[in-house]
Amino acid sequence: MSKGLKVAIAFNLIATLIIGAVAYSVGGGSTGPPLPPDTPTRLLLVRIDPKPDSHRPVRSGTPMHHGEIPPEYRVPDLTPSPWIFLPDGTIQFRDADH
Repeated sequence: MSKGLKVAIAFNLIATLIIGAVAYSVGGGSTGPPLPPDTPTRLLLVRIDPKPDSHRPVRSGTPMHHGEIPPEYRVPDLTPSPWIFLPDGTIQFRDADH
């Protein structure tokens, strides 16, 4: 190994040890419960009814069907082929203007 590679490896090891020691000394982890432990915690589920139809905004226009593809675009392969197969098995390239 070259001397420069050994220096780079040693620098990385020392830097990793220093960063690890700083992270360990700073600490972290859990800082305690958000509520006092002597207080009982109770969850209450409240039903929220949807707004009646009179309060809903009215949409104008025709409804959009996002999942439908118009019939003129329903083809198995959407990319046009640059050639055609002739009955004798040969291939002929299409003209650029078609």
